[in-house]
Amino acid sequence: KPPMQYVTSKRISYAKKLLQETDLSACEIGEMCGYKDHALFFKAFKKFVGITPLAFRKENIHTM
Repeated sequence: KPPMQYVTSKRISYAKKLLQETDLSACEIGEMCGYKDHALFFKAFKKFVGITPLAFRKENIHTM
């Protein structure tokens, strides 16, 4: 795996965790994962996961 792909996969893993465990906005999560531009975060997330961050959250919400 190229180094940048490794970094991206780590960022996206962290984003998935935050989407499941917090109610932060997708834009806030993108920033926390190192994306200055939320559009780039959304694009990278969709490329890696196959769905948007918001769709991921809807499908993976943990109700207590």
